[in-house]
Amino acid sequence: MASEQRLAGTLRVYFEDNTFRTLPLKPESTVQDVIESLCKRRASNGREADPERHELLLKAPGPGRTKLRERLLQREERPLQIQEKGGQSAFKFLFREIRQTGHDTLNVEDELTLPLANKDGRLRTGSLELDCDGAWQRCTVALDGESLWHSQVFQDDGAALGGGMARMPLRSAVGVVQGEDEEERVFQLLTRDGTLTWRARSTKARNGWLEELSARLKQVQDVELLTKAENLICEVEARRCDENLSKLEAFDTVEGLLAGGEARDLFLWFLRAQLEQFPSITDESLRSLAAEPSSEAVHFAEEMLPRFKEHPGIQSRLCRIAAGVPGNICWALQESTYFQCQCR
Repeated sequence: MASEQRLAGTLRVYFEDNTFRTLPLKPESTVQDVIESLCKRRASNGREADPERHELLLKAPGPGRTKLRERLLQREERPLQIQEKGGQSAFKFLFREIRQTGHDTLNVEDELTLPLANKDGRLRTGSLELDCDGAWQRCTVALDGESLWHSQVFQDDGAALGGGMARMPLRSAVGVVQGEDEEERVFQLLTRDGTLTWRARSTKARNGWLEELSARLKQVQDVELLTKAENLICEVEARRCDENLSKLEAFDTVEGLLAGGEARDLFLWFLRAQLEQFPSITDESLRSLAAEPSSEAVHFAEEMLPRFKEHPGIQSRLCRIAAGVPGNICWALQESTYFQCQCR
């Protein structure tokens, strides 16, 4: 088979009901080829759909990634090249019948407020009726991983038409319940602000929405619980770090070191090791540092403080003391260098 005739890859094309078909394409395959292929595959009663009455669009996230931008693809464009440049998860191809209305032509470059499917394609769409003050209004509904969307502008005949989508974050929902009358095909979405009552076209469709909503609500609630737990842990750790840092900063002064505990014992060990170099300072004077220190002993301690803090082993142990790390530590002096020996 010649290289120009080899299949270069596949293209996933979505329909308006969010189902899709995967087509094998050649590098030179055009949008016109894709439309004609799909029209043949969607033949009804032996009659193929008219390619001239169908179009292929590219739907990609706009600024902020909360809206979709549509672009009508020209018949001579090559979808595989577009897919290679943008990546398969960055957008999706939509095949639909050309819409003809009495209104002005829709500018497909306009941004539409719509939910965006995640990389797993978890976007459920369909048609439901919403109870609006006792009157059932038909609208388009879309459910993604975080929100429930529904069209909010209606024609007088009850058919949903344009006007953007209203968004209800699933984190504001508290539950979903089935209506009391099985024949009514009704279910209710309970939120913190009130109740939304929906009616599906069939009992099967109603049950499908109930199952999907229940599953996604549980996922959202689980994520919220994990997020709260993580935030609580972060707050506790932040307070602990602040306390440890305050203790460590206190060790920068003689007063802080002599305040008590292991830091004071460590400092006194260090000072006693210097007595041979300072005959005027006695061991009794050092002991007074823990109670009522003499001015001579305080001066000596302040003079030794920089050398005390420069010792790597002492720095390490002071950090552990500030962090509350337990340990029974003894310090020995050997050739003017301290070595840390942890008694286990």
